[in-house]
Amino acid sequence: MNLANIQKCASSLGLVVVVAILWYGSSPRKMLMGAVYLVSAALLVSFSLVNVITVKTQLRRRSLSQVLWLRQTRAQATLLIAWQLTITGLLNIWSGGTSQLLSVFLLSNLLILVSIFAWDRLISIADGKNQDGGARSLSSMGRPRSRRLFFWAFLVYPSTCLIVADVMIFASGRAHPTLFNAPQICLLVNALFSVGTAGLIFQRYRGASATEAYRTAFALVGLLVFGAAVGSQWLVGWSPYVDLLSVLVLLCTAASAYWLWQARNSSLPSAVT
Repeated sequence: MNLANIQKCASSLGLVVVVAILWYGSSPRKMLMGAVYLVSAALLVSFSLVNVITVKTQLRRRSLSQVLWLRQTRAQATLLIAWQLTITGLLNIWSGGTSQLLSVFLLSNLLILVSIFAWDRLISIADGKNQDGGARSLSSMGRPRSRRLFFWAFLVYPSTCLIVADVMIFASGRAHPTLFNAPQICLLVNALFSVGTAGLIFQRYRGASATEAYRTAFALVGLLVFGAAVGSQWLVGWSPYVDLLSVLVLLCTAASAYWLWQARNSSLPSAVT
């Protein structure tokens, strides 16, 4: 994604988050179910936009291109992580009493399509050839394979069975357990994507090193968001199943972000972070 696309997507996501907060703000219970994820997404969108503005400013000053590559990569990764948090927050909200509405069914499945695109773009960052160490492709049948191929073949394609089941259950109009409502099924699919993506990204950056200050800061922020998410969902007391899937997405998304932050341009000095 170039700078213009990152800025447009970040602005669009910021608008989605603001509208969601205003729309569901009148219902404290619903808002509490997704508030932590939406607020975290809003902060990440702001961070992504700041990085884009910084890169554009430094481009005018003709700063070190490798540093600009790093900032642009982090802006893109931050934006994609923010999308995942927004999707998780909205699916949490919709998993309540409105999960049988046609609009919720359509929007839940639309969000899964957005989620697939976001996970695919995150994996493409790990597959980048212009980073330190190159793509380090996975090997299959004696040939190097892109991580994106594994994502689509072993995660997206099998998950279509769940999506088809989701459509058939909704179309039948019959009574069914809440576990088979569209938001819950979509949340399950997104959780599977998050686990698989985290594993693929970890495989690429497992040998990368990070400074102690960086690891500490990331751990503190992650624990703060994790504690707030668990606490808010405990207060609502809606569904342990939804809570578990949401926290799983949160943890895997945070892990993916941590490892993606290890990406460096091949000509970038190691002291630059």
